[in-house]
Amino acid sequence: MHSFYFDQKRHSKERLVDLMEAIVEDRNMEEAAVNILNKGYIDQIPNDIVVEVPAMVNKKGIEGIKLDNYPDNFASILVNQVGTIRLTTTAVIEKSKDAAFQALLADPVVDNFGQAKKLLDTMITFQKEHLGYLK
Repeated sequence: MHSFYFDQKRHSKERLVDLMEAIVEDRNMEEAAVNILNKGYIDQIPNDIVVEVPAMVNKKGIEGIKLDNYPDNFASILVNQVGTIRLTTTAVIEKSKDAAFQALLADPVVDNFGQAKKLLDTMITFQKEHLGYLK
């Protein structure tokens, strides 16, 4: 049907081309992993968090596949990151260095206040183009 426009010889093997083709041609293509807003795909994770799940791609777009019986021990690792994700989002939206610092401190792998402060300052210095808005 539309394959002429998406000829494999004409594109650079980007995943986006395959996804677009699956939508246009209503292929019901299974994609192993997509990052998508949780809409009950993983019961233990809040719905306002982006999760990585398998998906079906067709004329409806990209639709995640519910992971039934997702193990609680795996989910608990993800749930522990929800606060960090929300604080990071707040830091970006509010352009807040303080919220970014709080996000670092909320991460379970960060265990040193002083090192976290140095890390954030170093990240902002070296990534000024992308993080310079944090004040």
